[in-house]
Amino acid sequence: MFRTGLIIGAHHEELAFGEKTASRIKKSGIDVIRIADGIPNRRARGELKSSKKTDLDNLYSRIHRKVCGKYDLVIDLHSGLSEEKWSADIFSSEMGFLDFMDAGLKKIFRDKFHLPDKIRLFKIIRNDQTGPKAFDDRFPVCLAFVPEDIVNGKHYRYVGLEVYLTSQKGCMSEYRLSRRLILAVHECGLRL
Repeated sequence: MFRTGLIIGAHHEELAFGEKTASRIKKSGIDVIRIADGIPNRRARGELKSSKKTDLDNLYSRIHRKVCGKYDLVIDLHSGLSEEKWSADIFSSEMGFLDFMDAGLKKIFRDKFHLPDKIRLFKIIRNDQTGPKAFDDRFPVCLAFVPEDIVNGKHYRYVGLEVYLTSQKGCMSEYRLSRRLILAVHECGLRL
């Protein structure tokens, strides 16, 4: 049986958004993995970068132990701010999954040619993978902050989801859009 885990609270400032978004997801077959002791999501000053990286590595090692062997798909939910409108970025290291997501989301949002401007797909690449072969015209690339063995692991499919809210707390319509997107990622994982 296919199982999806939704991580909320990896950054403690994002836990309230994650809880509000996940509050009506539980009946969908998605397990909510609540990280009560997430790390701060602050920009690291030069002297703090190595400690923030260590904190991230430790956090994701704990998360990996929680989800490994239990889930086929892990969605890592994060939030940020956009004063203009709700939007979302979806991150995966797997081109096949991104292609499938691209086609699936076009169907869900009823446009067979374009994803809505508010949803973007990114290919995660390794820090040492910056040569021309890493780039693809279909999806912009980004470097991962999540440890390599999780992003490219064989244990489960990792998908990062960054949702941009119009205020720090968000609003009901943004929670609904975020749930809809989480369910779409879950559905794509089921079908792939």
